[in-house]
Amino acid sequence: MSSHFKSREIKYPACRISDVDFDSSPLSTFQRRDGSSISFKDYYQQRYGVTVKQPRHQPLLVSLPTERDKRRGDLHNVMLIPELCLMTGLSKKMRDNFNFMAKLAEHTRKGPAERVSDVRSFLARLRRTREARSVANSWNLEFGTDLVCIK
Repeated sequence: MSSHFKSREIKYPACRISDVDFDSSPLSTFQRRDGSSISFKDYYQQRYGVTVKQPRHQPLLVSLPTERDKRRGDLHNVMLIPELCLMTGLSKKMRDNFNFMAKLAEHTRKGPAERVSDVRSFLARLRRTREARSVANSWNLEFGTDLVCIK
């Protein structure tokens, strides 16, 4: 994902989305470094001059800190507003970058055990999240507790 506004000014112009926080919205607040609180909606308005059009009806996207961020001491998740993001693909420059492609392969070429673990974690988050359960119930969907075994 990447933001589609003033990307040169944003610390994280392209992020890997790790989760969706159904308990948060652009109206949720966070603590700034100076200790003051501000909503995500107001932060994006003040910092980037962007107006969030639907602040009540969208969960926030979560991007976990990278290993590089952690080494710098930046341990906070990056919370993104979906309407301000765009799906991205791979440019020729990215495809030609060996290090980038190797890092990408770590996420896309997982073994079966790791894929099963990821799906189980995702299902557990869906079952724990009130809003996800509400949406699923409105569609008459039920999430099982484990994966289906096909032989």
